[in-house]
Amino acid sequence: MDLTEPSIVILLVVLCASLLAWTYAVGRMIQRRPVFELTKRPRLPVSDYSIAAVGLLLILGQLSSAAATTAVSKRIENKATPRVLPTEGVLENIEDVPTDEVADESPEPAAVAPLDTKVQVELLLNGLMVEAFMLGFLLLIHLIAQDRVATKPAPLPNETPFIAGELANTPPMPPAHRAGYEIMQGALAFLLCLPWVFLFNYAIRELTKDESLHELLVVVQQDQSPLLLLLVAAHAVVMAPLLEELQFRVILQGWLADRVRGWLAVTLIALMFCGVHRFPDAFAILPLALALGWLYHRRGSYLGVVTTHMLFNVFNLTMMLLGA
Repeated sequence: MDLTEPSIVILLVVLCASLLAWTYAVGRMIQRRPVFELTKRPRLPVSDYSIAAVGLLLILGQLSSAAATTAVSKRIENKATPRVLPTEGVLENIEDVPTDEVADESPEPAAVAPLDTKVQVELLLNGLMVEAFMLGFLLLIHLIAQDRVATKPAPLPNETPFIAGELANTPPMPPAHRAGYEIMQGALAFLLCLPWVFLFNYAIRELTKDESLHELLVVVQQDQSPLLLLLVAAHAVVMAPLLEELQFRVILQGWLADRVRGWLAVTLIALMFCGVHRFPDAFAILPLALALGWLYHRRGSYLGVVTTHMLFNVFNLTMMLLGA
């Protein structure tokens, strides 16, 4: 292993940062202080209309993903299908030819070739437009429907003293520093969950011997043209975190947390988040899903969970680009 390779250097730097993050977290736990301070900002109510919109978009997302996969498969099959020449009069006396000779002259199966850059760009552009529409639609429904929520369910009785005590000891956050603080909390959550994602990923791949990659990482592995990389980054680093965190953390977890205990809401939404991803990634990203849920439960910050999700996708994409 060459320690001067860029991928190894980045990996070592990130793992050292993760070790420092865990040292900080353990130190706070020893002092009986929470790793993520509880926010003083009240969580905005989530309307049933927002829940219905998320359910609709999740169904449409799964259907569009299946349709895209089918379209890609057909294009690959058409590209790999060999040209068929006319055979009239050529094989009239096929019964007189020895069987071995016929078998030897049969063409070999055509190799399945990857889609060319033009087709990949077309598919990614279509996907980005669909995601942009879904994000805009969901934001509009969520913001409009918030005003229609008459009352917000009260916290569970056994959680109220604990939360009230923490709020009494939490220093006020200046508005000018709030965004930077939430970004730092998101980066901390990323560093805390990363070693566990490595461990879960290694375990599931050793048990199943499954070496498959996410479809976007496969695209990057096959073709690294600048336009294609830009579109992949726009999807993985920008659109996916914005849309998925709005769906799963802000709306679904926010709605569920008003009806069940916080830890149960975090766990259920984390499992649902993993469920919409393909195996074996669904198992490997469980620590990430739990970290995102707990961070949002504590901070209630859309910016914080989007930061964690973005950093995770940037790290994976960078490692793939560097050949790690």
